[in-house]
Formats: sequence, C-alpha cells, structure tokens
Amino acid sequence: MRIVTVTFLVTPHWVWLAPKKRKIGIGKLNGYGGKVEMGETIIQSAVRETRKESCINLSPGDLREITVLDFFTAGMHQYQCYIFLATRWYGTPQETEEMGKPERFPRDNPPVHRMMLGDDLWVPEVLKGRIIPHGGYIRRNLEMTEFVGSIPSAI
Repeated sequence: MRIVTVTFLVTPHWVWLAPKKRKIGIGKLNGYGGKVEMGETIIQSAVRETRKESCINLSPGDLREITVLDFFTAGMHQYQCYIFLATRWYGTPQETEEMGKPERFPRDNPPVHRMMLGDDLWVPEVLKGRIIPHGGYIRRNLEMTEFVGSIPSAI
C-alpha cells in the first residue's frame, strides 16, 4: 500500500484541475499530489508534490485536510490518500512534466466526467469543504466503482 496526497487548489467559486500525463489516470483531470517520500510528513509531501506538479508555492498552514480515503482494487489495498484543499497559494498553476495545462472550473460543478472513475462519488463533496470521516473507501473492479462510507453534512 502506498501513502499519497492530493491537493485541490480552490477559491470560493473555482477549482484548478489539470490532466495527468503519467501513471494512473493519464489524460484525466485531477488535483495535485503524489507519493509520500521516506522521511517526510504527509503535509510536507502535499506541499512538495503540489509545487512540483503546478509550479505554485504554498505553506503547510495553507492546507486543510478534508479526508483520508482508502482505495482497493481486486481486494488489494492500493492507496491511502490524504485529501487537502488549499485556499491560498503564490503563483499561477502551470503545465509541468507530470501535469498538463491547468484549467479553472466551477467549484460547485466539477467536470467529474473528465476525471477518474469513481471521482464523482467524492470529489464534489470534498470541493464543498465537507469532511468525509476516515473509514470511507473506494472499491474498484472492472464492472463497478463504489464509495463505501457515509458523507456527512458540512462541519
């Protein structure tokens, strides 16, 4: 199992997303993130990965942890993913080696049809700032993707 992060850059009305150029989800829109490296904290990883994938700078205090989701494929625990919102950063998101040209989308209507399978089950709630308690997980196989867990009202 890998521990990873995803950070969504948001303003009150917009979210920045970019198409992935590598690994899982090539061509699909996503936030910024990646694998937590040995010796770094999850927050340090989120800051580093966001900078590497978008060319923006943010501080650890600019991140708000929304949830931790566990992803399973064919019964195997693939990822434990820490999801963050960043509401303040420095610079403008740019295309990088790992992510394509960033686009701004309405925060209340993200283009989930252009995102990875199953993102429609949780991304809209996360972008609303709703906390999803750890314990929810995504189960994927060739036939279906399902969110197992509950999504509470905004906290």
